[in-house]
Amino acid sequence: MTGTAIGMVAGYYGGKTDEVISRLVDIVMTIPTFPPLLLVLSILIMPGIYMISFLMGAIGGTHSARVIRAQVLSLSETSHILGSRALGLSDTYIMLRHIIPPNVLPLITVKFVFSAQGFMLMGVGLGFLGIGDAAVIDWGQMINRAYASGAFALGLWWWIIPPGLAVTVLSVGLAMIGFGLEDRLNPRLRQRNPEVSA
Repeated sequence: MTGTAIGMVAGYYGGKTDEVISRLVDIVMTIPTFPPLLLVLSILIMPGIYMISFLMGAIGGTHSARVIRAQVLSLSETSHILGSRALGLSDTYIMLRHIIPPNVLPLITVKFVFSAQGFMLMGVGLGFLGIGDAAVIDWGQMINRAYASGAFALGLWWWIIPPGLAVTVLSVGLAMIGFGLEDRLNPRLRQRNPEVSA
């Protein structure tokens, strides 16, 4: 949601607004998501699952802004958008009615799936480090407890393989769904590969 909102505003209004937002996004994208998240969560006392999810979205949600911005920037100069502006329709109405549903929503869907994969792995890493929500048992905590109990040294594979396999299968599954949706829904890829849309 953060990247979508930022990309929509930058692409639709263009000009100096786009330039300022794009430069800020470029700066934020150079910063890895995990270290700032780790720092903030280590300061908080007993962060809950909702707080962790919010921080993940706020810190790492800008990575899709550039793709959304490029799509909206090209759409904002089309004849039907210019005609809607000439009719006096509000910017919010144009974005919600003429830009997001037909053109940007497929990109948002694809980016959401890829982001879900990244955030899932990030959550597993936080659980393994013991910084996640202690009230929620996740795969990261299971791997951590197996490691702390000496399962690796004792060869207790039934403690290690199930959570590790679950993380791997879900991550690969989300990646495959994302690639499949990207081929089907991304308008630029459809133009390059006409047989995909057939």
